[in-house]
This record gives sequence, structure tokens and C-alpha cells, in this order.
Amino acid sequence: MNCAGALHGTIKWGDKPPLLSMGWSRSESLVCACADGSIFSFTLRGQPLSSTSLFEGAGAGGGNRLADAVVWEGGVVGLSFDESVLWVVEQPDLLANPDPSVAALSRSYHFPTGLAHTSVSGVIRQVTCMAVMQPVQSEVRVVRVVLATRAQGVVVRSKAGFLDQSTQEMNPARITRMAVAPNHRFIACYREDGWLTVLGENFEGPVLDTDINPPHPPLDMVWCGEDSFVMHFRDFLRMFGPSGQSLKYPYRTPLKLVGEIDCLRILTPRGTEILQRVPADVETVRRIGSTASAAMLYDAMERFEAGDPGADESIRGLEDDAELCKAVRCCIDAALGEFKPANQKSLLKAAAYGKNFCASFDPDDLVLATRRLRVLNQVRRRCVGLPLTHEQLARGNDQLTYGDPNPSAWLARRLAARGLHAVALEACDLLELPDAKSEVLLHWACEKVRARSSANMQDEELAELIARRLGIHKVLKPKNNGIAQLGYKTPPAALKLRPSISQVAQSAAAAGRRSLAVKLLEREPLANERVPLLLNLEEYEQAVASAERSWDPDLMLYCLLLAERRMAG
Repeated sequence: MNCAGALHGTIKWGDKPPLLSMGWSRSESLVCACADGSIFSFTLRGQPLSSTSLFEGAGAGGGNRLADAVVWEGGVVGLSFDESVLWVVEQPDLLANPDPSVAALSRSYHFPTGLAHTSVSGVIRQVTCMAVMQPVQSEVRVVRVVLATRAQGVVVRSKAGFLDQSTQEMNPARITRMAVAPNHRFIACYREDGWLTVLGENFEGPVLDTDINPPHPPLDMVWCGEDSFVMHFRDFLRMFGPSGQSLKYPYRTPLKLVGEIDCLRILTPRGTEILQRVPADVETVRRIGSTASAAMLYDAMERFEAGDPGADESIRGLEDDAELCKAVRCCIDAALGEFKPANQKSLLKAAAYGKNFCASFDPDDLVLATRRLRVLNQVRRRCVGLPLTHEQLARGNDQLTYGDPNPSAWLARRLAARGLHAVALEACDLLELPDAKSEVLLHWACEKVRARSSANMQDEELAELIARRLGIHKVLKPKNNGIAQLGYKTPPAALKLRPSISQVAQSAAAAGRRSLAVKLLEREPLANERVPLLLNLEEYEQAVASAERSWDPDLMLYCLLLAERRMAG
């Protein structure tokens, strides 16, 4: 389900092994880790994507079972049943990718924990909890696994080596729960004696050490941004700040906490709530009695809207051009941090009012902010169900894997995966992402040929619809004898960004619609993409004719030789 409760898909677990842990990958695939070492990946709609195993001979003996597992956005880490080995699979959902170069990014390996073996017969275990330091955002580009032991110490293990952190003096009691901050600079640890300790990334000393005296152990502990974290108790949530101060939020219903880079999502049976520290720019503008330049600019705008002559005095109080530009920028950033459209409009009005008096301010920044807010307000609607913040939109995470020049492109992919292609295309237009727009159109076309609703459409009608949406237009091409024939072309400037209709034809052929695939290939402007697929579909006469019209001698020779070989076979 999405954050608004709309169902995307279901998974029938059936006779699969017991589930240890599950989580979402960077590409929004559901990854499930089982007790026998099996790893299953599913699409957003619950369709099987890939399956693999952490080790061979799963289920045979204590060394081939898992005692615990952690699913993080880049893979799975499993602790063997005897606590002697850590098994790692990075990006298991990529195994299903048809591109071998992409599938090769998934890798698996293992390394010893360095702890004494625990017998399978049931000796008291040494590891009390486990956490993963993600390599994508940390300075160390390897997976680091943090193990809390019964000896009150912390062990950090990776392929690079073994490091036993001497934390017994800092931790008089065993650690029963750990949570790693999104920036990987801090680790929050809850001890069984009721004390809360926050350690730095080097484990040299506690950043925070306080007795919270809880009525019972916490059910969950998740970071809220990078400078606070929340503990879930039976009837309430407790949020801790950098200095140990805390806030209490009563909750009587079941809930699930999901940490984000700048906030915390609280999933309840009634809906999704967001807990976030008030952004600094919003606080600067709206703090009672604030004398900051941005607050003075906002006050001047309100006076101007009310027709108060004192607005001129307020704006003249910001005579320095640099200070006024800083105030305009602060109002824009404050608008991006707001969730209510009314608050966004008032802050953008203040920025627009101030830029008229600021000669060095670039108005394109205000236009870009307005476009981003339109996208954010669109995806936050209940029918879309993506309550994103501007920080999440700007930073994203897919660019770390796919190398996007613009990190906002990941949003278009996720909207397309949910079947919201119209929203994705509008977002691409507003954010000026032509490459992502082509990707969305291609995804729509492939889904269109596989959809049940398209089964009743004629192949010619469906092929024409897809070609028109992909920007391929009908033209009349004169033959050598002067008689006109119907053809298709794409404007030269759009060829580079045009989605390949040959990929749509491949999807149609895989879905069993061979006639539709041929109709689509007739509309492919590039002969070097059209001819090989026609040969694969055994349309030899049409392939030879297409190669002949291309006037490419290499393509004609390739087509003739391959057609002759296959027809002879």
C-alpha cells in the first residue's frame, strides 16, 4: 500500500521459509530475508522479481541457517546461526535485470565475525543486536556491520578487517537495540538497564548518555533526520534531541516508524503522519519577535498586502543588497519547507516582493522553487500518496546508483512504477527532465502493450497510439518512381531523447503479441534498430526490404547473411 492506504499489490507467502527481515531497496523493490538464507525480491505490485541464497546447502545444519538478518536499501546482511559468519548480498533485486552489466552490480560475499562459535544446541548467544553502516553514504565504501555482544562491547566487522571497540566502560549493561543515523556519524544504543547512549562513528566516547527510566523496553528506535531520534513504547513515542531533551507523543494505536533523511514517517491504521524538526528557515521567518532580515521582509509584504504605508519603511530597513538577497533566499527556502499551500504562497509572495528591490537576485531561483512546490503538492495528494519533503526531492538517493545528472529524476521513476504516468510526465515538464520523460513514456508504452485493457484494441490502432505518444509522426515519402508512400519519422533534434519504439516491440513480442510487434517496428525510424528485431521475429522479407531502404551496405549484408543462415537451418 502507499502512504494513503491504496493497495498496490499482495504477496502470497505460501510454503516459503520463515521470514526474518524485510525492507525496501533503492529501486523500491521489496527484499525479504528468510531463516534458511533465501532472499526473495518482489516488485511494488507484489510480482516475483528475483530469488537467491546467501549460501549453498541452505537449511542443512547450523552453519547454513541465519540467526538474524538486516535488510538495508543496498542489500541484505545475515548472521549465521552459530554467529561465526556474516553473509552479505548487495542489491539482490538487480539479479532480474536483463542487462548483464547491471545484474553484475549484485554481488555476494561473507566474512567471519571474529566471535567464538555458538553451538547449535542452544548455548546462550553472544550477539544481542546488529546494525549496518551503509556504504553508499559513508566514507568507507564497504559494508560495515556493528554487533553488540553480551560482553557489553561493540564489534565492527567488514571485509576490510575486524575491529573490537572497547566500550565496556561506556556501557555498564548490555545493548539490546541500536539505530544508525542517516549520516552514519552517530549510533543510538539502548541498554537493558534503561540508559540511552549515543556513540560517535569512531566509538571513542558517548555523545549522549542519559537515564530515560522507561516503564518497559522500547518496541522500536528510529532516527528522525540526522540530529534526533524517536523511541516507540507501548502507549507513546518519545523524541530525543541533541542535548538529551525529549518530547512525548501519546499513541494508543499500533504504528510503524520509518526513518527518513530529514523526518520520520509514522504509519498508523488511520493514515501517515510526519514528524519533523521545524526547518531553520521557517523558524527564522516565523519565530515570534524575530528581527532577522527575512522576518522583516515577510512583515513588509504583509503590510503591503494590507495597504499599510509602513511597508515602505520596513523594506527600506534592508538597504544592503546582499542582506536583502539573503532575506529573499530565506523566504524561498522557508516556502520549500512548508507543507500547507497557503503558507507556501505567503512566503513566496514575500520573496517576490523582496526581489523587486534586490538588483543582484536571480529570479530563476524563485521560478524553480515554485515549480518544485507544484510537484511536491501534486505528489502529496491522497490519490498519489507520496508525502515527500523538499530535502528528499532535492537529494534523492537513486543518483548514487544510477548516476543521474539530476537527482530529482528518481521521482519520475517511482511515479511511473505506480502507474501514475500522467503525474510523472507533468513532474518531468516542471523539473525540466527530458531524459526522465523519455523513460516514463517508454515505461508507459511497455505497460500498455502488456495491459489487459489493451487486449481488445486492434494492433494497428494500438501501434498508432503508441507511436504518436512517443513522438513518431506520419509523413509521405516519395518513391523513386514519384509515387508517394506512407512512412514515419522523428524530428532530428528529438532523436536523441526519443524513447526507442523497438524496446516496446520487444515487450509486445514477449507478451505474445507478435503482430503488434511487427506493426510497431514498421514505425521505428532507425533501420539499425528495426532490422535485427524483424529478423528475430522471422519476418525475413520485411527485414530485407527495410535494410534495402536504409542504403546501409553493412546492414544489408548482415541482414542477408543472417536471413539465409536461419532460413537454411
